[in-house]
Amino acid sequence: MSDNGGSEKKRKNSVIIRRITRVSSSGHTGAWKVAFADFAISMMALFLVLWIMGATTEKERQQMAKAIHSRQIVELDGASSLLEGEGGNSVLEETETAAIPDTEQEEDTPTSSTEEENKEALSRLAAWYESQAQLGQLATDLTKTIQAMNVSDSVVIEVVEQGVRVRFQDQAKKPLFASGSRELSRYFVKILRSLAPAFAKINNKVIISGHSDATPLNNAFYSNWELSTERAIAARHVLVQNGMPSERVLQLAGYADTMPLQGKDPLDPVNRRIEMLILTEKGEKELKTMFKNSPVPAAETSSPAAQAPAAEPKR
Repeated sequence: MSDNGGSEKKRKNSVIIRRITRVSSSGHTGAWKVAFADFAISMMALFLVLWIMGATTEKERQQMAKAIHSRQIVELDGASSLLEGEGGNSVLEETETAAIPDTEQEEDTPTSSTEEENKEALSRLAAWYESQAQLGQLATDLTKTIQAMNVSDSVVIEVVEQGVRVRFQDQAKKPLFASGSRELSRYFVKILRSLAPAFAKINNKVIISGHSDATPLNNAFYSNWELSTERAIAARHVLVQNGMPSERVLQLAGYADTMPLQGKDPLDPVNRRIEMLILTEKGEKELKTMFKNSPVPAAETSSPAAQAPAAEPKR
């Protein structure tokens, strides 16, 4: 009994400490991340709208709005998307390439009034050109297309022994390239896009070459050789994107300033150019022969000593 009484007394005199851990309902649940993501997307959309407003003119913005409002939000049967213009190009892309440098006049670019003339000239293009008469007709048809586009001062058509040469030449007031850059101007891109359907109808192989003036570049690892070559590659890229088959190009080359048109003034803008040579079958074969590893007859490879008659042995 005494033990039980002592235990009861100890239990009454003992101090019980209870620690209660309270969990706050306002802890980090991750919901703030969703709100922050929405905020970031809203800011990005705002900056994009502000950039478009600053980078385009009022006329271009009206064209964009017209292109958007003229299409349904939901399109079926594999139709192009809302922001796609004709030919699969986005509205923004069409607006950018349609813009012409400030130094150029509106009449210097293809207009809707000349579309029928372009179609008529393109319809006369055949599939293959070999004879001088055919090459002359091709040059005539291409010249008419160039004239209808009002870019005759930037594009020159010539008939040469190997085929037809199309020369896109730079001018001070109508540049084809950004200064010292491989980037093609919007003016040049629009010319190439307009001519790509014509080149797509010609089955002859072509050579695309880039040329620069003699202005040196202030870069020890990047010279006019790289610049002229990359400009030729950029021109090919635009043509292929707009309909010309990629296998049509037989050769790409960059010649830097080694083949100036204006030799007296190596800094003349006309020396900065892109040339397309539409090859005849003969010209194509000659080019391929240059790179073939053709076996040379043994009689031609033997040395003069080997070809000389052997001396009679001494007796």
